[in-house]
Amino acid sequence: MKLSKDELKELILTLMVGSSVRSAVAELDGEDWKKIEDQYLPFLKLARNLGYSNLIEIFNGSLIPSNRLCKKEEEIISKYTDDEFWNDLEVRLGQRDFTESLTKEEIENIKKNFWLPDRVHKYYRKYEKEFGKYGIQRLRIMKTGLDKTR
Repeated sequence: MKLSKDELKELILTLMVGSSVRSAVAELDGEDWKKIEDQYLPFLKLARNLGYSNLIEIFNGSLIPSNRLCKKEEEIISKYTDDEFWNDLEVRLGQRDFTESLTKEEIENIKKNFWLPDRVHKYYRKYEKEFGKYGIQRLRIMKTGLDKTR
């Protein structure tokens, strides 16, 4: 199978993004993250062998993705991380508020079925609208009688 330059570029970019995520998690878990990053090396060699020199660079004697690919990887990961942050915040806060609204009967149903009722989406949408319009500007930690640090 022969890959076009664009096909190989997209494949390498996908491997770079995936490898960045996997190696970050491996590092958090105390595992060898470097072996994960080396997984796209055969594709860099393929790019070199096919003459797609603008996809690769040599740095300190090692074959690495081109600067352009590295910048695109950073852009993709940054967009994904930002989107994931807001989505996770909406879900966590929505589930917190939803859980506070549950009746004993609903709690028993959730324990049996594991799934949250569809009305949880109302809470997710509330935070989606809030963050879409205001970001975190209106989020505040409430001072309580237990909080003596403020």
